[in-house]
Amino acid sequence: MFFRTVSRHRAAAPTADASNPRKREPWMWMVMASTLGFLVTLVLNLAATIQVSIGNTGPALGHVSDQRMVTLATWGFLVPAVWGFNARWLPVFLGLDQLRSRFLFLALALDWAAILAEFAASFVVRGTAPVCGSGRRVRPAHRRTVVSARQDDGRPS
Repeated sequence: MFFRTVSRHRAAAPTADASNPRKREPWMWMVMASTLGFLVTLVLNLAATIQVSIGNTGPALGHVSDQRMVTLATWGFLVPAVWGFNARWLPVFLGLDQLRSRFLFLALALDWAAILAEFAASFVVRGTAPVCGSGRRVRPAHRRTVVSARQDDGRPS
């Protein structure tokens, strides 16, 4: 029923000519950014599964890798898609003022910066830990054995 209704629908004559194409709205850029996040998620997931299969470490990703994939899928794909479609449809359905695209793009930039910081943290820690550790040897604390001499009544002597 839906397909028959949609198939009879014809688009209105385009108002923009070839010299003046329709400008992309901010919500469109957000949806495109979420699509890019989905592509990055798929590529990194493929790389991780290839690494697991070559390394023969078992059928599952490690905990840290899994958490990073979830972070990327959630904050790189789902959240920008929701923001984009909300920016398009919430003003229409709820009668809100039009969005401020500057804040929308700022939120997207902070979102991607947080994702990059999450992924860069492992590289920074892995890269700096051996360098910092090579300068000074850290020794374990000396354990002291405390033996208390007690009398028969349980009081220390």
